[in-house]
Parts: sequence; structure tokens; C-alpha cells
Amino acid sequence: MSDDSDPDYPWDETPPPAQPRIPLIPWVVVLLVVALILNRNYLLPARAPVVNPVAGANQVLDNNEPLMAETVAAKLLWGVQILSRVPPSDVIKQLEPALKNQGPRGAIALAIVEASTVGSPAALKRLEEISKSATDAGLKSTMDIVEDWVRRRAKDPLAPITDEARKTIKSQIGWFATIPGNAPPSPEDAEFWVREPLSYFGKLVSFAMRIGLASLIVIALIASGLVALIFLWIRGSRGALGPGLNDPGEDSLGASPIFMETFALWIAVFFSLNFAVSYWVVPTSLANSLIVSILVQITSLGALAWPLARGMSLTKMREMLGLSPSDLSLKEIPAGIFGTLAFWPVMLVLLCLTAGLIQSFPDAPTPEHPLPMQLAKGSRLDWWLGVFAAVVMAPIVEEIFFRGFLFRHLRESSRLAGVRPSFWISALISSILFAAVHQQGILGLPALGGLATLFCLLRETRNSLVASIAAHAMGNGTTLLLLSLIEFN
Repeated sequence: MSDDSDPDYPWDETPPPAQPRIPLIPWVVVLLVVALILNRNYLLPARAPVVNPVAGANQVLDNNEPLMAETVAAKLLWGVQILSRVPPSDVIKQLEPALKNQGPRGAIALAIVEASTVGSPAALKRLEEISKSATDAGLKSTMDIVEDWVRRRAKDPLAPITDEARKTIKSQIGWFATIPGNAPPSPEDAEFWVREPLSYFGKLVSFAMRIGLASLIVIALIASGLVALIFLWIRGSRGALGPGLNDPGEDSLGASPIFMETFALWIAVFFSLNFAVSYWVVPTSLANSLIVSILVQITSLGALAWPLARGMSLTKMREMLGLSPSDLSLKEIPAGIFGTLAFWPVMLVLLCLTAGLIQSFPDAPTPEHPLPMQLAKGSRLDWWLGVFAAVVMAPIVEEIFFRGFLFRHLRESSRLAGVRPSFWISALISSILFAAVHQQGILGLPALGGLATLFCLLRETRNSLVASIAAHAMGNGTTLLLLSLIEFN
């Protein structure tokens, strides 16, 4: 503070605020790491997905198998035809409408069924009809193999087919490649083909029930969210939502560059470890993969030592992060949960926007996360490890560094713009970075960016990081629950 002897700052006037310093090197590091994350698929070799050894070998359908629904119907009809001696022409009549809609692939499958039931002439006629419409090299190769087998079968009902040829057929039409055999199917085979689709339909009913439950949960969340949103709107219009981010004093300007350095160090360490793990470690199970992920999250917390090494006191760091003893109140947890509920109607709008973007840009990568699908197929240990990683560790680590260090640095750096402009500038920049590092693509930006903005709002209005951690945990937990309910093997 200047005295009255200083001509530039008279004793009765407030000195102009100091200009915040923006650390360029940490920002360069952050942007470089984000660029590497966005191009991760080009930098790392493709790795086979983790196989869960607990899963049964006799799956009803391979998720990548062509003609999935038609395969289920064909298995059932094929098995019934063998067991009950249903006229083959009836099987063809029931399969023909569905398979015809699948273009050349469906026609090839139907020709195989015809050759195995009503005879080779009908199959050869069908193959001739579709020969002009098949332009794909793989389809033409498959058609030639099938045609050769059909012609040989006309002379010898037990005409064999090589394993290599069968693999080629399977790549194009899936299960139908198993029909051309060296011997007629046995009753045991037929019984299996009947039981398997029935099991599939049982799972389909279970899936429909889980879809219904997930829909009820979403409806309840949106309804309660509307009530919460109206309540918060009324309180906000009365100025009762909070005074803005707490100001720990003028020396916070000097701490702001250190906070950015810490965030840059964390994001570099965290994603370097992830890259290293992705490149060098091939987990033998989903549980091992999740344990490695949790260890990476814990290790990255070592970046918290950087402000202390730069001379900042632990008390000062906790105060600026919103983790001082007075901030660690259990009442912040309900505040975070309430804020998340209020955000659900907004999230519904953002998800509709995302769905529209997906329809408008079909070639862009679809936002998705593999974890719920893996957990839906995994063991109980996989489930609990996934919950711990997504609902406990991720909210704590990400909130400390995104809404703690990064958001605080941005707010201090833009403080001259005023409280509201500074908040929205800081929320926008930190939310875009948050969405970018989650690798959901440009189409995932609305939903992830919206969530991140909610966490910034809670950090701003509650003056505590606990509320945003609780909101982050609830958001991840709810998403994990809903996606796990609707995932179907």
C-alpha cells in the first residue's frame, strides 16, 4: 500500500489492481498434451479388447456378426424344421421376407438355406438373380464359393466344403456359414439351435425390462430436476446462491501461476502414465485393467507436492482449492447432489442436441464409453472396481485439478473482467479442456462441457470443492447405472 508521499497513489484513492501474470510455458504444455490426447488413436497401436474369462463360450450371437436378427430366426426355424419335419418350403417362406431386406448378403444366406432344404436348382436361380447387384469383392468371392458348393451339392448331397471357404462365408453372412456341412445336422444340433434363440428371446425380455427401469429412473430424475431448477432459479433471482469465489487475499495473484504449473504437471504426468500403460501393459482381465487405472489416478496426485515445493503453504493451497477445514462440510454433499438434480433437465436438452449432431454428422465418431459395456459383462469384482474408479477416484482427482487448480488460475487471471465475465470465461475454457481430455469426440462436447460448467457453478457458489466432487460422483454414478442397465450381451 502506498503512502501520501507517492504522487501516483494519493492516500484517499485505491491503487489500481495488479495485472495477473499468465504463465505461458505451462499453457503450452497443457495444449500440447491435449493435442496428443485428441490424436491418441493415431499415436498408439490398436490393442485387442480385454476378454473376460468368466464369460461363457456359447454366446447366442457375436456382437459383430452380420444378419443378427435374421440369424436368431433362422436358428430357431432350422432347428424346428429338423426336429418336427416342418416342410422346408415353409421355412423358406418365413425366412425370405427378412433376408431379402438385407440385400446380397441376405440373398446368399437364403440360397444356402434353400440348397440345404428344397434343393440346389432354387438356390442357383437365386444366386444368378443377385450376381449383378453384388459389387463388393468380398461378396463376389463368397458368392463364387457358395455357387461352387451348391453345384457340387446337386450331384452329391454330402459335398464337403473347406474350412477356409467356410471362414470366407462367415465373414460375410455369419452363422449361415455353418449350414454347409459334410453330413446332415443331428437332432442334438437341432435341439441346440432351438434352445439358443429361445435363450436369446429370454434375454431380450430381460433387456426390455431393464430399459423400462432405466426410463423410469430418467423420468424421475428429470421431474425432480425441474423442481430443483425452479427452486434454484427463485433463490438465484433473490441473490441467495453465494457471493462468488472466496478471495484469500492479494497474494493469490502470485499463487495463480503456481496453480497453472501444478495443473500442467498433473495433466502431463497423468496422461503420460496412461499412454505408457496403453502401450506397454496388456491387462489379462478387466479387473487388472481397472486396478492399473486406479493406481495411475493415485500416482497423479503426487502433483499436489508442486505448490509446496514452490514455497506455498499447505494452508494457503487448501484455502484456494476450496478444501480448507471450513470447506470440508458434509452439508456440501447434499448441495452437490441437489445441483446435479437441477441440471438433469438441461442435460436432457444437451443429449437431444448430441443426438441431432450424430444424425447430422454420421461419419463423426459417436460419443461412447466402453466401461459400462465391459462392466455389464464382467464379474462382481469388475463392477466394484469400476464403481470405485469412476465414482470415487475420478471425481476427487479431476475436481482437484480442473475445478481446483485450473479454474482458480483462470478466475484469478481474468479477475479484471469482473466477477460474472470472469466466471464464464473460466468456466468455458476449463470445460472445453475437460471435454477434450475425455476423448468423446466433438459430438460429446455439449454434454461433457455442460457437466463441467455445472461443476464450475458449484465451485463458484459454494466456495468449496466438496460440492463439485459430490456432483461429479453423482453424475458418473447415475450415468454408469443407466448405461449398465441398458447394455446387453
